[in-house]
Amino acid sequence: MSAFTVSTLTIDRCVSAMYRTWQGGKAETLLGKRLMQLNRLAMDERYPGRHEESKSTDAEVEEYRHSPQAPNPYLFLVALECLRYQCSEGDVPETPLYAEIDQAVDHWRGVILRAMPEYKAATQQAWQ
Repeated sequence: MSAFTVSTLTIDRCVSAMYRTWQGGKAETLLGKRLMQLNRLAMDERYPGRHEESKSTDAEVEEYRHSPQAPNPYLFLVALECLRYQCSEGDVPETPLYAEIDQAVDHWRGVILRAMPEYKAATQQAWQ
């Protein structure tokens, strides 16, 4: 497996997906910084002492400001799955923040699935 630093757009989509209602900006920005740090930690686990130029710097994390993203379940899910995969190194999957990403992935998968006509039809047929 390899790991890379996800883009700030991916972080923005993840934050928008994890905070389904606007919190005013400060909470979203803090979560984005925490996600960037988690991604960097996974990179450190995968490439200890190497590829420093590819990792988010302290300054980049500190400068991050959340940019709200239009609600799109598909983009939210893809961004969350990407971040989760990139954070699947070392002990990072054991962290509470990684568990929050997992919960968000499950939520948006459910949103997409329940919106599908085939799923709706199956739920009606399942109880006959």
